[in-house]
Amino acid sequence: MDKSDLLYFQKVAERIAKSAGELILTFRGKTLKTKSKTNALDIVTEADLASEAFILKEIHKEFPDHDFLSEESGAGGSRSPFRWIIDPIDGTREFASGMPLFAVLLGLEYNGETIVNSVSMPVMQELYSCAKGLGTSLNGRSIRVSQQTQLKESMVYVHPPKYSMAEPAFQSIWRMMSRIARSTYRLQAGSYDMYYLSWIARGAWEGFILPVNYPKWWDVGTCMLLVQEAGGKVTTFMGNPVTEENYKKEGILATNGKIHDQLLAIIQKEGI
Repeated sequence: MDKSDLLYFQKVAERIAKSAGELILTFRGKTLKTKSKTNALDIVTEADLASEAFILKEIHKEFPDHDFLSEESGAGGSRSPFRWIIDPIDGTREFASGMPLFAVLLGLEYNGETIVNSVSMPVMQELYSCAKGLGTSLNGRSIRVSQQTQLKESMVYVHPPKYSMAEPAFQSIWRMMSRIARSTYRLQAGSYDMYYLSWIARGAWEGFILPVNYPKWWDVGTCMLLVQEAGGKVTTFMGNPVTEENYKKEGILATNGKIHDQLLAIIQKEGI
């Protein structure tokens, strides 16, 4: 695949993600129709459905043969080597509660390899974008990861465990977090994975740790290339490349690359 193809895919992804974000903003401040999915806290709103419908329509218009995997509609079923990974609103509960912490996530895979990521944060008017081998940009300007080499001077995010986890894994993750808190300048916990990965790409933070298995592929598979193309590093806790098949078992570690081995050593010591 040549550079012109990648640039075209990237521009389409940027346009769709940005337009979907603008569409979502038209629902802010309104009483939203919602329904539960797996439980009362796992909801989908009319804004999610409108965003997804728009994204799928635009993708089909540009690439009628491409496959997709989307949060609300599931898998498309095409045999195309191209597959779009779609989260029409990542952070639905926050969006429905009036908080600004939500985003539109788009990724494009070719034969299972991510080649394009686009993340639109409409309230902040930020569009993160990348294509394989072509770098990462924020609102059209090139960005790079932090050059910090000292873990003691680094800021790290971790996705914390939740009540439904088995007790041994639950306690193991908290022990790991305690050790990392003692080893870094600042450790913060939260579940806004798309923000953390984007912020590592722009050099604002140094690391992100995903030790839990409940995020879906559309939550993380649409953002990791941003870090790599900005000069960072992303692996599992075993040091392997992250795939849709292994990330739930092996976790995800994304860093600026300079502190990667230091964090990996702490994680592996706990045996997570």
